[in-house]
Amino acid sequence: MHVPDTFSGVAMTSMVTFPLGTGRFEPAGTSILAPATTLYAGLDKVAISSEVWVDPIDRDRLKFDDWRTAIHEFSFEADDAPTYAGSGIVDGSTVGQFAYGEVGGSLGVVTSKGTPWDQDLDRGIDLTILTPDGKGGLAQTATVGDLAKGGGGASAVRFVEDRVLISTGLFGREVLVLDLTDPAKPRQAGRVTLSGAPGYFHPLPDHRALVIGSRTDQVGTGKDKQSRSWVQAQLLDVSKADAPRVLGVWERPWTSDQVGADHHAFTYWPGRNLALWGLQNTRFDGQPNEAAVVEVKGGVKEVAVPVASKPNAVPSPCPTVDVTDAEAQQLLPDDALVLRCGDQSQKELEWPRYQCYRIDNGTIARFVPEDQRAASYFECSPAPQPTVSRVLVVDGKPILLTDQTLEVLDPDTFQSRSITYHPSSGPYGAY
Repeated sequence: MHVPDTFSGVAMTSMVTFPLGTGRFEPAGTSILAPATTLYAGLDKVAISSEVWVDPIDRDRLKFDDWRTAIHEFSFEADDAPTYAGSGIVDGSTVGQFAYGEVGGSLGVVTSKGTPWDQDLDRGIDLTILTPDGKGGLAQTATVGDLAKGGGGASAVRFVEDRVLISTGLFGREVLVLDLTDPAKPRQAGRVTLSGAPGYFHPLPDHRALVIGSRTDQVGTGKDKQSRSWVQAQLLDVSKADAPRVLGVWERPWTSDQVGADHHAFTYWPGRNLALWGLQNTRFDGQPNEAAVVEVKGGVKEVAVPVASKPNAVPSPCPTVDVTDAEAQQLLPDDALVLRCGDQSQKELEWPRYQCYRIDNGTIARFVPEDQRAASYFECSPAPQPTVSRVLVVDGKPILLTDQTLEVLDPDTFQSRSITYHPSSGPYGAY
């Protein structure tokens, strides 16, 4: 176990590896006396950030003008145990796992001044290059400071093939480009303004990145005026670091997505240059949710917008009960059904296209005759439209994973081929 000079708490973090396919569990690892707030994992390098814990009650009461973050690096070699490379300190706080990137044999870290819960938008953003010094430390070998020039904190960051992309400014629409061609002399290069707020940068070959984001506008007049949301995909070319440019934009109105909050919601199919992710309908009019399928080449072109289908309808798993008591009817939603299942110990009930909740014993005792209480009663209401949380590609087949189904799509037309009921937790809860 290693105890770094940069103290940030008494929690311990371990890195453990073990072989697969040998039939034996033979772990090898190393530990460090430090918590892991954020983790970056490359092919042969792992880094964690550690921050001193501050009681929430003190976060507004106390000032933290000199907030700093500890960085700890580990390396992995084939068939060897993880190796502790060293620890260092950077000013400010890191901006998620994509704030890290490998720069030659060093580690690049983007930080925003201020604390993790209150970044200082007036003091800007720094890039720090950390290199193991062979003595248990990570030395600062290069820095580029105050990148935003007081223009706002970083809302999204990504290291892309000798470049760093940082969104800042109003709604993060200003994208700064840092040139890392010479790791010893990183420099701030050009900038480009996007038409929407970026949520996620996905790296692509040839110094390009697909930016998944959003924008809003106003439609209607008077009392009918309302805000309309759009999901966007913009192809960014940073091959010329001093002159970045947007090669193409795709957008869809009355939608939102989860990619900015959860990058696993985004899938890139490299063999076909396709980007795929789920879309949520923001009209709230009962229309189905969808998925985006766009082709990314010299620009961004819509290929398909498949609809997330409801699960196949099946008969109720238990007999329905006619509710005739006027008071009991007032307790139920207008479209709800009551099911009576024979097993009194049954706690849950799954029924495609419905959300079912067990009715509590007190309500049963109040409205159900005593000779009919030896059962489980469930209130079942129509489920909302399925929400696409992932678009998977398995053996060349695109599959919509929703909170209610697994839906296999045709790989050419992206029309539905088959639907399997598969209730799971989605971004809005479990159904």
